[in-house]
Amino acid sequence: MAIGVLLAAGSVGAILAAGNADAATIGNIALHKPTSASSTRAGHPSALAVDGDVKTRWESARSGADQWIAVDLGGLYHVFRVRLVWAPACARSYQVQTSRDATTWLTAISSGGGGVGDFLLGLNETTFGRYVRVHATQPCRAGAGYALNEFELYGEKADEVPPTAAASLRVTGTTPSSVSLAWDPASDNIGIRAYAVYVNGARTMLVGPQPQSATVTGLTPDTGYTLTVVALDRAYNPSPPSNTVTARTRTGEGSPPTAPGNPRVTDVSPPCVTLAWDPSTDNVGVVGYDVTRNGDPIATVTATTVTSCGLVGNQQYDFRIVARDAAGNLSPSTAIGVTIPSA
Repeated sequence: MAIGVLLAAGSVGAILAAGNADAATIGNIALHKPTSASSTRAGHPSALAVDGDVKTRWESARSGADQWIAVDLGGLYHVFRVRLVWAPACARSYQVQTSRDATTWLTAISSGGGGVGDFLLGLNETTFGRYVRVHATQPCRAGAGYALNEFELYGEKADEVPPTAAASLRVTGTTPSSVSLAWDPASDNIGIRAYAVYVNGARTMLVGPQPQSATVTGLTPDTGYTLTVVALDRAYNPSPPSNTVTARTRTGEGSPPTAPGNPRVTDVSPPCVTLAWDPSTDNVGVVGYDVTRNGDPIATVTATTVTSCGLVGNQQYDFRIVARDAAGNLSPSTAIGVTIPSA
């Protein structure tokens, strides 16, 4: 389970409003860049959304609520601000997405709608891309298309050199519900941000760069698994996969606890944030919760709340909570992504 939360001062779950002086200095990186769109109306091509003239606009066809417009930045960028100026034929619901290859898209903004949308983005995997698109799903006017006057992006060029592969991936332990791994570090021209752990080909978790280890939880007893690790550098460029290892969970009595439920932010006092969650259940009995931040352990608690300090404003943090029972079984992890405002 994964939940993303972007916190503005006084507003849980809000997208931070813009007001970034650096954006004005750097300039609109989408200006006059190549564009494409799902459809256009005669006289209103997609290029008019990036021409710097608020009086011109891209218009989609009037049939079909699912429409998009994309811009090719020509290289990898970290996008920290998006500004959209809609005409009256606006989108009541849309997403802003990024991609490195125009095929796989990550959602950076998931709740845009109407008028002028001005968003300040944090530092996370969804804000890096060569391609950025607005994917509209509901028009402001029933039966109408979409009209976007300006599609502005602000950001900075990102490193595109991928890291080397993590080496010597190995299994260091198993329980009935978990597999523990360790590996030798990858290297990069700038630095490693995280490691992604894949189980049976599916990305399962992200862990911090130190130490080079992870425990995959929520597994089935007496079951075989195939595992690999991929390093991600500061710009989230992926490395080649590590060597592949196989592991079999132990046969154990009892079942792992259920995953902690409903993770939420209950207090924001920069540089600290307090999290809470609903308790797990277990046939043996839950004895504690292990909490990590960006893959690094920060606390083991018996209560269903924890406070983490030392956070940097406008930076994404991935918190994960795992329940542990008296038999040593571990639950699936519950994740919540948090970005706090600057102090």
